[in-house]
Amino acid sequence: MKRVLSICAVLVAVGVLASMAGAEERKGPSLSRVSGEVTKIDGAAIDITTRKDSGAKTTTVTTNADTKVKIPTGETAPGGGEGGNKPVYKDGTVNDLKVGDHITAMCEGDVAKTITVNPPKPKKEGGEGERKAPAPAPKERKEGEGR
Repeated sequence: MKRVLSICAVLVAVGVLASMAGAEERKGPSLSRVSGEVTKIDGAAIDITTRKDSGAKTTTVTTNADTKVKIPTGETAPGGGEGGNKPVYKDGTVNDLKVGDHITAMCEGDVAKTITVNPPKPKKEGGEGERKAPAPAPKERKEGEGR
């Protein structure tokens, strides 16, 4: 019985030490994501406004020399989800950003590490009020004719 308890105590001690070692490895700055529309650029500070059902919220992120910026080229490459295409990006600078851009910023604290300009969504054809030709009139059925 003492032997079983000793083995259990050793296993518990090893588990506690392993979890503490893993926790120390994970320590460090955590990244947060901010997505929205650029509403103001003031030097190194960028105001990003997100709009949700609960209202608009503006977050200010700062940039530095290490901030990486990705700008869409307008081209696409195979590999998007569900058989679609994904946008192709080129490296840019903070000076390439403009008010009205929709961006996603990955931040460490309030400092942006990467900023990706989201490509504009393609406009859909059709929809209400955009019919190109009038709908055909329903055909009249003669008596005795089925569907």
